Amino acid sequence: MSDKVLTVFYDGNCPLCRAEINHYRKRVNVANVKWVNLDDPEFSFPEHNLSRNILKNRFHVMTKEKKMYSGGPAFVQLWLIIPEYRRLAKFLNRPAFLFVLDKVYDGFLFVRPIIQKIASICLRDKNNQCS
Repeated sequence: MSDKVLTVFYDGNCPLCRAEINHYRKRVNVANVKWVNLDDPEFSFPEHNLSRNILKNRFHVMTKEKKMYSGGPAFVQLWLIIPEYRRLAKFLNRPAFLFVLDKVYDGFLFVRPIIQKIASICLRDKNNQCS
């Protein structure tokens, strides 16, 4: 991972994921983060023996020390390096809050396919009827 503070793995085929990653990219020091599009044909991740599909099913980040975070705790790790989110991340970076945040994220994952379908329809809609 070289000198990067965090590696962020994201689903480049998911319109929601791309939008969210673009939001974060505008707010973080690019020197601190390696952004890994899981749909890149060159992608491989032998360090933790995690497949592309496992990484695509939940949001994952890896610290410089090669510690993996998934779901809600992964978001908190990313938020810790974004100035606008740091205060919230420090507040949420406690076991009870991380547990709740992860359960909320699991709930989102349950409805994510429906939201993705709606988002992809809206992106294809030339008349922009979804706005």
